[in-house]
Amino acid sequence: MKKLLFVIVTLFALTLGTRAFCDENKPMDPKAKTQPNGEVAKKFDNIKLAKLIDLLNLDPNQTGLIQKSMNHNREQMVALRSKMKEATQKIDTELAKASPDPKQIEASVAIYKEILPKMSKAREDHMTEVLSILNPIQQGKFIKFQNEWPKRLRHNMTQIRERKMERRADKIKETNPDDSQEDNY
Repeated sequence: MKKLLFVIVTLFALTLGTRAFCDENKPMDPKAKTQPNGEVAKKFDNIKLAKLIDLLNLDPNQTGLIQKSMNHNREQMVALRSKMKEATQKIDTELAKASPDPKQIEASVAIYKEILPKMSKAREDHMTEVLSILNPIQQGKFIKFQNEWPKRLRHNMTQIRERKMERRADKIKETNPDDSQEDNY
């Protein structure tokens, strides 16, 4: 019971903390593909942290340290991805011109290449920091979790998309009960 209460309180605190990191408290534009300021990634980090708390049986001190490391890593990655996106946009803009300037493209590609190792270094530093917080058994479980997390995330996202598609198909059938699916093609 204490563990469940701890997880609930932690998730609540993380949710409030996520709001504090946002520059704007404006509602999300429904037409936008992503939420501002990397909020989607922060939500996934919160889910990931909750799973780690449960899996590794983290104490409050470990939870705080890991959360701090995750937030720092997220800030670094958002900044690096922003620079990468800017370089990519410059490349796209230059390539769209009638006569693209190879020097401009080369400069943007160089910036892009500089960012890649920085991203790898940020990930490596984060992993090293988290592993230093954990005991050996927790370290083993964490490494296993880190290897499985992207697969689980992709699987869950695929299931969500499939459910959305099924609901849309059901709505179409409700609005056009006489039409068969074959007639729509």
